[in-house]
Amino acid sequence: MTGRECPHLWGCMYPYGSAAGVLCAVLERRWESKRCANSCRDEDISSTEPPRKRSSNSELCCVAVIAVGKLLIYCQLGRTVVGSHCWSLVVTINMTAAATFIVFALCLLSHHPTTATLASLSSTDDDPCHIRTDDVPCLHVPNCQSGTATYSHFKITNTPTTQPSTTPTRGTICWNEFGISVTEQATDQHVFTPWTQCNDPVFVNSSVLEIFVAPVQSPLDNPQWYFELDTAPSGTMWSGLSNNSRGNSSTCVSSNGCSQPGTLSCTGKSTFHHHLTTRAFNTTDGWGIELHIPFALFSNAYQPTSTMKPWSVWRMNFYRYSYPNGSNPDFSNYELSGWSPTHDPSFHVPARFGIVVLDEL
Repeated sequence: MTGRECPHLWGCMYPYGSAAGVLCAVLERRWESKRCANSCRDEDISSTEPPRKRSSNSELCCVAVIAVGKLLIYCQLGRTVVGSHCWSLVVTINMTAAATFIVFALCLLSHHPTTATLASLSSTDDDPCHIRTDDVPCLHVPNCQSGTATYSHFKITNTPTTQPSTTPTRGTICWNEFGISVTEQATDQHVFTPWTQCNDPVFVNSSVLEIFVAPVQSPLDNPQWYFELDTAPSGTMWSGLSNNSRGNSSTCVSSNGCSQPGTLSCTGKSTFHHHLTTRAFNTTDGWGIELHIPFALFSNAYQPTSTMKPWSVWRMNFYRYSYPNGSNPDFSNYELSGWSPTHDPSFHVPARFGIVVLDEL
């Protein structure tokens, strides 16, 4: 039921030129605007939650309003039906009007949303970005026809406190009928890599941009199974399916099943199945990548529907290896940074993956 469909508690049978008619009009309008919409919201919510029983006080209160209102109607009609036998008609109408106002006010108070009610209403908020209470970032991502979402402000990941990265990283993300498209740019004066073949260990002794991704049932799910997609400045990509016991959700996310983790089949620098593609490019102040993550990479449960509604909730993180001062002889002076810092020497902390919400077109 919507507010527009809410019924009146009583019909305004009074002549609108009378004091009782004015009273009725005021009460009806106040009731509709202040209470009817609230009660209808309750009914909307109860369609997805166990039905709530209205308190007996509220029931009695509303019944009293209806009864007093009807008494006012009958007494008004008494002018023509019983004439002078409607005992002290003017006095009775005025007293009844006053009683109606009092009972109506009490009813409004008894229905006034309490803090608990407001909390209950807010708990029905289905925005995944409002569910977690920690500092994990959340990003709403539009269809590419509508634009892109932006992420930036990378933090150093392997420190116990939150510290900004030395050099900036920023990216844009959107989705289309085939998958998720990410463009990322890294400010960097020391860009290098020795790697040239797909699934070379581009995360060793190299500049690299990494993306971890998995669809989830809930923003509270920390996936055990997820894909790691790492691109070097040469355009070489390492891609694999990870299984991590630090997650709390064991749902398989791969279209090829989850019998075992490992690298994905590939040829050349970055040719993978399902049209998983990446491209590296240079910029005036560093380098960047364009990465397409195909929906076909994921199990059937996470494919878009026929109406092009994508799977909504994903856990993702964007990471980077960089050498802000250039590399030392053993390449040990790298900086690890990410969109959502892990506060750990490893990037593989599913609880710290950010939340990405693919909004419907």
